[in-house]
Amino acid sequence: MHILTKAAFNQGTSTYVLNFYRHAIATMFLLPIAFAIERKTAPQMSYKLCVKLFVHALYGMSAPFNISCVGLKYASAASASAVINLLPVLTFILALLLGYVLLMITEFLPKASFFFALW
Repeated sequence: MHILTKAAFNQGTSTYVLNFYRHAIATMFLLPIAFAIERKTAPQMSYKLCVKLFVHALYGMSAPFNISCVGLKYASAASASAVINLLPVLTFILALLLGYVLLMITEFLPKASFFFALW
């Protein structure tokens, strides 16, 4: 995916246009499926819920993909793939710093020593 995206950027495609097309195609594909499956079980959406969904989609999907595309435009596809693979690690570190995840060292050390012994 990164190689094709890099090739598109080398041909002059804008990062914002690519982001729009990616989300438009995903919406056209997933919206009919969601309507068919969730038609009878989905609750009514209030205005407040719609705003929350929009904001979460904006900073949860659109902004990171846009930043990734801008980085890919100025770097190689290999470095972009490496950075994308680091996102779960950075998310875990951020969750640790914010206190969403508690790291139990006393439970971790026996398991870690077992895996290091196998290695």
